[in-house]
Amino acid sequence: MKNKRVLATGRWRNYTEAERALALIGVLAGIPLDEINNTLYKGQRKLGSEPRPLNPISHGMLKTVYLPVLLSPDAIEQIDFKKLWEHCLSPKSVMQLIATKKDKV
Repeated sequence: MKNKRVLATGRWRNYTEAERALALIGVLAGIPLDEINNTLYKGQRKLGSEPRPLNPISHGMLKTVYLPVLLSPDAIEQIDFKKLWEHCLSPKSVMQLIATKKDKV
C-alpha cells in the first residue's frame, strides 16, 4: 500500500486506539509490517477512515523502545500473541473458544 495522503497540516492523522492496539499485537506476534498495514488498511477502508499505515520507523520503535518498557520479557514469553492476532482477524464465539480450550486439556 503506497498511500501518502496526509492532513492539510502536512502530518498524518493520529492512530485510533484500535489501530494502535492492533499494531502492537501484530508486532508482539512477529507479524511482518506489510501484513500489519494490509490489516489496518482493510479496517480503515471498511470504516471509511483516512488510510494510516504503520511506517517502518514506528514499527521498529514499537519493537525496540516501547515493548521493552511496557512489558517484561517474561510477560512477552508467557502470552501467545499470534493467537491474539488471529482472534483479531477472525474472532471465534465464546463457545468455540471454550471448546478449543477443552480439546487442549
